[in-house]
Amino acid sequence: MPFKSQAQRRKFYAMESRGEISKGTVEKWESHTPKGKKLPERVKHSSAFYHAFADELTKISNFAGRVLGQLARREVAPPVTQAVGDLEEDINERWRRFRSATLLD
Repeated sequence: MPFKSQAQRRKFYAMESRGEISKGTVEKWESHTPKGKKLPERVKHSSAFYHAFADELTKISNFAGRVLGQLARREVAPPVTQAVGDLEEDINERWRRFRSATLLD
């Protein structure tokens, strides 16, 4: 696996000196990193985090749609309306927590 940033390289060397990873690990990563390649200081988070979260939201939404459809057929409209509001608040709160966690890293 090649190093992706200078910060990652420094971290691996520090971990190796503290004995947290084996001595050969850094050498192995260095051998996979192209010689002369200028690495960025840091790498931004990939959009994979956002795609994973979006996939989870889609699953929640699909499940909620099925449940709400079943409830609507049973003529329980007021509780369904409340359930939709609660679900929307929960999704919004999870999104806020996710955004704050990924933006601070």
